Amino acid sequence: MENGFVKYLNKLHNFNAQNQNAYAESNVTDAYFEKVMVHSRLVDYLQDCLSGNEAPHILILTGHAGDGKTSIMYEVLEKLGAQFDPKADTKEITLPTGTDCLCVKDFSELSDNRKNEILSQAVSYPKQGKFVFMIANTGPLINTFTSLVSEDDREELQLNLIDAIDASSGEITEVHGWPIRVINVATVDNTYFAPQFLDKITDPSLWSVCEDCPKKAYCHILRNCKLIQENHQQVERFLREHYTWLAEYNNRLTIRSITEQLAFMMTGGNDCEDVVEREPDAFLFSNLFFGYYGTVPLRRAQKLLSIHEACECNYDAKKLRSDEELLIHRNYRSLFTEDVASIIESAETKNWAQQGWTEFLHRTYFFLNCVADKEQKKRDLEDVFSEQFGRYLQLTRGEMVPNNLERQLVVQALCVLYTGTPILEEDKDIPITLSRESGLLQNVQMVIGKLRREDIEVIAEKTTDNVIGGGEEKYRLYLVVKGERLRTQLTLPLMDYFNDLRQGIIPTNVDPQLSHGVENIKAQIAQIVQEDMSDKDDPDVYTISMNVLRNSGNRIYRVRINRKDHTMGES
Repeated sequence: MENGFVKYLNKLHNFNAQNQNAYAESNVTDAYFEKVMVHSRLVDYLQDCLSGNEAPHILILTGHAGDGKTSIMYEVLEKLGAQFDPKADTKEITLPTGTDCLCVKDFSELSDNRKNEILSQAVSYPKQGKFVFMIANTGPLINTFTSLVSEDDREELQLNLIDAIDASSGEITEVHGWPIRVINVATVDNTYFAPQFLDKITDPSLWSVCEDCPKKAYCHILRNCKLIQENHQQVERFLREHYTWLAEYNNRLTIRSITEQLAFMMTGGNDCEDVVEREPDAFLFSNLFFGYYGTVPLRRAQKLLSIHEACECNYDAKKLRSDEELLIHRNYRSLFTEDVASIIESAETKNWAQQGWTEFLHRTYFFLNCVADKEQKKRDLEDVFSEQFGRYLQLTRGEMVPNNLERQLVVQALCVLYTGTPILEEDKDIPITLSRESGLLQNVQMVIGKLRREDIEVIAEKTTDNVIGGGEEKYRLYLVVKGERLRTQLTLPLMDYFNDLRQGIIPTNVDPQLSHGVENIKAQIAQIVQEDMSDKDDPDVYTISMNVLRNSGNRIYRVRINRKDHTMGES
């Protein structure tokens, strides 16, 4: 017996190179699309922009390919009472307010001539009292806009568009006299999507036909669905943590990539007719998520971007404090539900000595453990991701405010950056030094100022993300030095890097974006604390302070230079 929904899931991933539904135009017309569509919080905002009291303007939805822009337009138009036509590149609709609106679907896929034709028409609409609602990938959008103006104006127009795309503030801005509102979907948090999409695709109504199937007892697809349903809280928790981790480390996945991974996780690329009797651990969803068949890697699956990124995280190779219970005592019955424990015990008889068995157990533990102890969950979060990850999530979600723990972390990290050693308890000041950035601290460094512990503070500022994306409030962390808030955000990679420095771990391969953030912070601190070296009583005398690194401890030397008689003295 065939379940048509299984075939639909297999059209969402590219494992078998037949994912026609991965393309938005075909996906939105599929009968199952409505049943699994996750409501985007951005839809309500866009609907208000078009049906509220806003003056006519050009509303542009941009971002990366696969960010879900077409699906969002489809839902917005549906809410506005307009029928979606995936075959037409433009559509004229009348908004609830009675105003006309030109809708442009997938501007990026049009020919250059058609792009110029449509955009030339679109920029004239606001002056005619009409709206424009268009979808465009970033590159084609900028290139076509700049082709409408003279060469003298192109650079300025390009910079203004890039600024609007980067800001994605939701404000209407004048660009070359055109009222434009740009929403960059790539900047909107999409970590909410995975848990909600998983709930949709495991809805019992989509799987009821499987109850009468003769393959029901051994079907790995149905087994995966039931295991997810029975352990949905832990499964959804790990998914949200994983996709948040990727986003924080600048590996944000698109909606299309997330959809692809979760669909493959359910089916393993098999349709109903491909299902045969296998061992229960074969095609277990916790392995398929990482592109594994039991303990064996599926190379073709690991070429999918989302699965490749999951493998690159190397979660399953990390040492966990839970390993004593999991690997040594093998207390499967206390760590998992009875069904999961039975699958593991059955697999153990033939795999316990095989390479990859430990990683198999780790992957199963991430998704399917039923541990309720909060302290153990906190330890797991630190072991799988990072020591700072759990607390960082709480801070950025507004569940707590930064306190002395964050300040001490930054103080000790800055001291290592400037002097090479953590600050001593009795020391009050951090000497702010200049040094050549060669990966090694110089033994003698020029001191341009000093910083007290009390001058350093970490704060959390509410962002405007939830204004556009809706939903939960979000906060960003910043460093305040002598009452002045630095421009550089304290991201998770920065907090993890600071924690490594404090513990004496020196990363050998620092990401360029991370080192750029560190140097930005140092440059801003230098501007705030830099002291005047001239003598107030004698303008010809300058005092230069030098920090000398010694095995017995650092020492500050002060050299007085008189430029009139060219004498020097030490103090």
